[in-house]
Amino acid sequence: MENDKILLIRQKSIFENWQKTWDDLAAKQSWTTAFHSSKWIISCLENPELDMILVLIIRYDKLVCGLAIASHFIDSPALLFPTQIVSLEPRISTVRPASLIGLLDKNEKNVPIKLALKKGLAKISWQVGFFQYCVEREKWLTEAIQQIARENKWKLEPGFSAPEAFMNFSEGHKNFKAQLSSKLKRSLNTSYNHLKRMEVYDFRELTVEKLSWQKIRNEMVSIFKRSWQANSKHSPFSNKSRESILRTAKRFFEDREFRAFFLYIHDVPIAFDAYFVHGKTLFPIIRGYDKKFRHLSPGNLLFSEAVTYFFEHGFTGIYLGPIRAEDSTTYKNRWANETWEIPNLKLIKPTNRYGLIYQLYNSSRIFQKIWWKISKLIQ
Repeated sequence: MENDKILLIRQKSIFENWQKTWDDLAAKQSWTTAFHSSKWIISCLENPELDMILVLIIRYDKLVCGLAIASHFIDSPALLFPTQIVSLEPRISTVRPASLIGLLDKNEKNVPIKLALKKGLAKISWQVGFFQYCVEREKWLTEAIQQIARENKWKLEPGFSAPEAFMNFSEGHKNFKAQLSSKLKRSLNTSYNHLKRMEVYDFRELTVEKLSWQKIRNEMVSIFKRSWQANSKHSPFSNKSRESILRTAKRFFEDREFRAFFLYIHDVPIAFDAYFVHGKTLFPIIRGYDKKFRHLSPGNLLFSEAVTYFFEHGFTGIYLGPIRAEDSTTYKNRWANETWEIPNLKLIKPTNRYGLIYQLYNSSRIFQKIWWKISKLIQ
């Protein structure tokens, strides 16, 4: 429409002018997460590992639609080889949204969503489009992606990402724990017995204790440096991404949308879970425990106590994220009482490097065999 303007924004300083308007529109959506917050958007704009552009549709000086388009390099089983993907999931390290990040004022008609998305995709570098969470509530976005693919004769491949786990304790912490597997219950009993032998221990939620951000930050970093993940390049607390995650967490902390749940033994912090808060749901961003106390299964102890503590403080669930084949995420199967199917769309340009290899791969069984042999040799 002639009264619509499409703004393409890369600078944090420019987006800050729209920050309140963005959050006001986010509050009107039928389903949002902590990652729809302008705090997360600003942090992602600061992330040097991310090529990101915000696309805002303005109608009569009013924000009616906002899209967070981001491109980053990824190595994923869903792809033939590591490459640059574009999505609507702006991330920092492995911390990413639990949805497509798009906002729409449903009261407005004929919003040029397709045109806005097309302009954003044209201004960012990418080889493959990979859009997850293509569920019914995101139909307005996925239909625009499908239309763009048809117009450009790009290949659109539907599929499913790893299922995602959720701990729903809205019916009470006792009901939630009653449905845990017998194996997990036995493991918890053993852990609690070991813990009791330590004599002096307690679980603390540090933001409620009104400690300074610096104190909470130092406690988390201290534990992480004693954890088995300390040298991991893929952890959100790796040397490369730690400061970005901490800077983001501080923003949420200052708005009282951050929680840090710790286990102390003899007044020494040995394990923690850190969460963003949105409504009555907690979104974990980082966890860690001192590897010397691995025999306590501190991760299980933290979850067990967190369910009780957070239910008593008005929360109803913890989003755990994708359950992948790797050992580091299998714990989610033990705790989740809900799993969500995650439909996705893969967008492939036939004329770029990835598209050419994709076409060869799908047209020749011989090429497929050769490709996987080469891939194994490279790995």
